[in-house]
Amino acid sequence: MDIELRLRVEELHARYAHALDNDDLEHWPDFFTPSGRYRITTAENEARGLPLPVLYAEGEAMLRDRIASLRHANIY
Repeated sequence: MDIELRLRVEELHARYAHALDNDDLEHWPDFFTPSGRYRITTAENEARGLPLPVLYAEGEAMLRDRIASLRHANIY
């Protein structure tokens, strides 16, 4: 990997972490391609070969829906 590409990747990682650390979730989907997928699976499920993720979002609309749910619908 050349130095310019490496710096661009490191900058992307820094912006991604900054968005999450600052609760800037409304801009978080911008880090994905329009058809990107986000999935969270427990280590136990992964080790057992169980495909069910704890959270799954496919595409920008689903990512934005998860954020709206977190902001306005989920009450803990």
